Amino acid sequence: MSGLTEVLPASKSVVPGPENYKLTFNLDGTYSIKTDCNHGVGGHTLDGSELTLASGPMTLAYFSPDSQDSQYLSLLSNVTTVSMENDQLVLGIRENGEKMLFVKVDVFEQ
Repeated sequence: MSGLTEVLPASKSVVPGPENYKLTFNLDGTYSIKTDCNHGVGGHTLDGSELTLASGPMTLAYFSPDSQDSQYLSLLSNVTTVSMENDQLVLGIRENGEKMLFVKVDVFEQ
């Protein structure tokens, strides 16, 4: 995750250490995430621009107090839409208009 756009209060923020907050969609209907030191998997369904993420198993390593893991996981559990804007993957959060922004990384660069 490279950024977050929030509605109330209105703000845009850049995520420090975006390489620590990754989301990878797989063709088989699964996804994998990285949030700081932890990794997890789950399932996804896509219907047009509507996206549903079902959480699955996740490691439970200790996070530093300044970690954004809780916010990242909470936002992912509330994703309802997906789109592309300015070469970024944008995940919409429920009806409130918040957006998670992701920069595409070439599979071969991981």
